[in-house]
Amino acid sequence: MLSSMNLIQDRYFDEIEFKAYIHPEEELRMVDFIMKQAMEYYDKDGDYNISFQELVGARAKNYNKEWLLVEKEKFDNEYDKDKDGQLYENEIETDYLKVTEAAC
Repeated sequence: MLSSMNLIQDRYFDEIEFKAYIHPEEELRMVDFIMKQAMEYYDKDGDYNISFQELVGARAKNYNKEWLLVEKEKFDNEYDKDKDGQLYENEIETDYLKVTEAAC
């Protein structure tokens, strides 16, 4: 991860490189790294996609039923572009890029 942030490859971070280290989610050049991290974190069964159960996972027990229903609706209507009940990296990346570009 560190070498991908050091654009000049001089073993030192300038201000932009340091920002990428602190907030990689805000750097478009870090998309591949962020997607890999997300897949490793959420994809519990190792099938290279994320089900609704994997997405909400252990967090579901900390919220009420209304939260779960809202998250399910988002999953079905916003995140799952091909409506197959699974999120693939390209579906996650599309939403991530929209959020990142809006923040820039």
